[in-house]
Amino acid sequence: MAKLIIFNKPFQVLSQFTDDSGKKTLADYIDIKAVYPAGRLDFDSEGLLLLTDDGALQAKISHPKYKLSKTYWVQVEGTATQAHCDALLAGVNLKDGMATALSCKLISQPSLWERVPPIRVRKSIPDSWMEIVINEGRNRQVRRMTAAVDLPTLRLVRAKVGDWSIDGLSLGEYKVGNVTSPNPSRPLNKQRQQRQKGIDVPDKIHLTVATVIEKDNKFLMVKETKDKVQVINQPAGHVEPGEDILQAALRETMEETGWEVAISGFLGFSTHHTASGVTYYRLSFVANALRFDDNAVIDPDIDEALWMSLDEVKANSANLRSNMVLDCIEDYRAQRIFPLEIFRNAL
Repeated sequence: MAKLIIFNKPFQVLSQFTDDSGKKTLADYIDIKAVYPAGRLDFDSEGLLLLTDDGALQAKISHPKYKLSKTYWVQVEGTATQAHCDALLAGVNLKDGMATALSCKLISQPSLWERVPPIRVRKSIPDSWMEIVINEGRNRQVRRMTAAVDLPTLRLVRAKVGDWSIDGLSLGEYKVGNVTSPNPSRPLNKQRQQRQKGIDVPDKIHLTVATVIEKDNKFLMVKETKDKVQVINQPAGHVEPGEDILQAALRETMEETGWEVAISGFLGFSTHHTASGVTYYRLSFVANALRFDDNAVIDPDIDEALWMSLDEVKANSANLRSNMVLDCIEDYRAQRIFPLEIFRNAL
């Protein structure tokens, strides 16, 4: 079973547990360890934020490919009309592509807590409320959609995600429940099983995934032997034909280390050419360690999974499998991290 936290996030609270700038974070409200946001809610937005300790559930909630609906109550500047809703339902052109509301209707002001500080009010310009439902999660998407129809957003409250809602929760409160994980531990994939039996299975693709996981100032790494030489790498491996990118990253991490993780961001795309003429294309992700599975089936090609400090990784630079290993750690440390929403389609 996966733990699921339903939290009513206040205005001007970051959807993360740590921050160096002095802003309020989830740690000011939630004292449960090893849970992470499933998706995000902007600093200046309020309402429903889901958190979980299960990586597969986090992906199911947050990844756009699953089309989970999100319902927002939006206070806009100006008088919203049915024509505005019709425009949002038809789709508006944003800088990152078309965005379409699944549902849009005019509503009376919902019964909500007072926002602190209150919204900016201009006596000469009226305001109104809309309920907008989308199934994406692009950066500040609802605000950009209302702006595209000349209705600037004054206040944004997320009321529902799928079947979960903020009903019965006061501002800053949360409740904890348990739900079935959508992705229980699986055995090694078919190609790995065939290779273990000595069957020659050629690689059909060289698209790979890797996860950068930091815990207590150390990175989760693996040692593996390639061509009789032991090398160090992040948990990484091939995306199997027909497999989703994020599920591949979760699977490879579990198979190589026994750790269940929650993917929180995308680090980037890199290329490595080997001396034998093979080219690897790597998608690297940031992930948070959730729990170690004592019963995990570990890939027999892995000699050891271990936690290494940055200094230890650098000291072993000659033994790294490729330059991509240290490059993506440096990208992570520089916070060159992209939201998962950039993966808009199944990959």
